[in-house]
Amino acid sequence: DNLFRVANRYYNMDKLGNFKKTIDVILERSIARGDTLSKTKAYSYLGDFYVSQAVSDSAFLYYSRAEKLYLQRKDNYNLAKTLLNKALLLFNVGDFLGSEVAIFNALRAVKGKKVSDVVYDSYNLLGLIHNELGNFDRSIEYNSKALASIDNKLIPSVFQSRAESLNNMGYVYQNIKRHDKALIYFREALQQENLKTDKPSLYAMIIDNLAYSKFKTGDFDGLPEEFYKSLKLRDSLQLTSGSIVSKMRLSEYFAFNKNHEKSLEYAKEALNESLSSKNYRSVLLALKRLSIIEPQKAASYTKEYIHINDSLQVAERKMGDKFTRIEYETDQIK
Repeated sequence: DNLFRVANRYYNMDKLGNFKKTIDVILERSIARGDTLSKTKAYSYLGDFYVSQAVSDSAFLYYSRAEKLYLQRKDNYNLAKTLLNKALLLFNVGDFLGSEVAIFNALRAVKGKKVSDVVYDSYNLLGLIHNELGNFDRSIEYNSKALASIDNKLIPSVFQSRAESLNNMGYVYQNIKRHDKALIYFREALQQENLKTDKPSLYAMIIDNLAYSKFKTGDFDGLPEEFYKSLKLRDSLQLTSGSIVSKMRLSEYFAFNKNHEKSLEYAKEALNESLSSKNYRSVLLALKRLSIIEPQKAASYTKEYIHINDSLQVAERKMGDKFTRIEYETDQIK
């Protein structure tokens, strides 16, 4: 118990190397003593560690091991939480069907129980999945269910679940070019109490989304300052993917305002940042933007786009195959 407390302190202090060493000690001792409860929890913690290191296959492996043990122990709450962790990994590699199946298995595990955190996380992720699939009506439906499931007694307000769902809803309307409707949700999200201190990363995202929808409706009041505000906060928090989004939108904003130099500057910064962080989805978006800004180089950008897109699809397929193999092997162990 004390070692788990130590591990939690390290995790909260962002000392992940020490966190991993502590969990390794716990795992070794729990296996030696036949302590299944501690072993299961240690597997789950190792899954969290590998998520933080962006090593998806190792994270999936440890979550799968934890899942089988939670299933044996009939610990349905932790089983559901672990299934949701796996669902998020599947979502991140583009396996939307696999992610959806894992979510429904999580919901099935806690059916009839009052666990609004699991219900909220499930509907929230289903909303994201259907947004990516272009099923926008379904996405709105699931985001509405996520909002309705928020129980302030069971989900602490510090998690800012309401602000997150309002932002997600606004993002769906952004994708269907209903920026007028999107603005309503972004503005309501920003009104949530203590948002900036509780979740500065979410606050920065909403500021950026609000600025983008204002720009798209022709409301230039407070622009580009709001874009800069979001970018500055994202940079201070070292949110690389968020910083890339901010720069892409600033590039689009300056292109619209006929400032070719600024537009090109931000697009190239977004591309370089995407390449250095190996964020290949963002690389594709940056190349697409650059081919619009510099039509004379469009052929070169398009060639690179096709090459990276093909490589990304192969990489995602390989990761999906790894996940399938891990599922099979843990079933064989069981």
